[in-house]
Amino acid sequence: MGLLIAAGGAIALSTTRSARLKRMARTLHLRYDKRVDNPLTPLSAEAVYLFNRSIYQFRQVLTWSGPGMFIRLCQMHAHDPVEDAPCTCYTLATVELTRGNFTPFILQPRAKEDKSAHPALPPELATRFTLSAPDHFQFAPEVIGLLKAGPLCYLETSAYALVYHAYASLPIEQLQPVRLRVQQLARKLMQADLPPTETTTFFFNTSATDQLQAETLLKLHTPTATAGISSNGMKFVYLAFGLVFVIALLWAAQYYLRHWIH
Repeated sequence: MGLLIAAGGAIALSTTRSARLKRMARTLHLRYDKRVDNPLTPLSAEAVYLFNRSIYQFRQVLTWSGPGMFIRLCQMHAHDPVEDAPCTCYTLATVELTRGNFTPFILQPRAKEDKSAHPALPPELATRFTLSAPDHFQFAPEVIGLLKAGPLCYLETSAYALVYHAYASLPIEQLQPVRLRVQQLARKLMQADLPPTETTTFFFNTSATDQLQAETLLKLHTPTATAGISSNGMKFVYLAFGLVFVIALLWAAQYYLRHWIH
């Protein structure tokens, strides 16, 4: 009975969000971290307004490596100590560039007291969002299309990073579509091979690019103990399944011998 209870517990653990994300990471050859201090490197995190508004924890982090950028998806738990509001949890996507840069801006849902509309927003989006960006800033048509087709969201860029969330904790099945969406947004917003503009020097000095790239590559390619822990956990699950199978087989054989042979 004890073995059956242990096996049942192991089966239950294998269906948790963390266990499913670990399996997804192994299947897609991604990096999985149970928890990180911040999904961006320190230089990028300092320049993101979102991360300076509340106290955050970042859990269940998946990392994709692509040409010119790293993409991370995680569960962001936010708490505002000033307003003492309940803790909220969003699925957060971040992009960190290793080449090129963004023009910094903040796009967020329109509040009732917001009156002015940025000229970069067409009427359909101006009724849903407010945009803080340089006066000359313009969205590419593809970005306008993605924003029109998507849900209300928070989208912010600094010189070398992008953060995105849709004010919801998403099921695992929606993580890949979100990752593709932010990858498309990053590619259309990225200014390849351009130096930071005057609007970006507030966030970074002009010599920060090389340091950021080196730091990003080092941090996101450094192996962690997570993979070993995940592997050991799955070995336990497989062992538990094996024990349940053997016990069931022995019980069936014993039942057959007692009730059918005689």
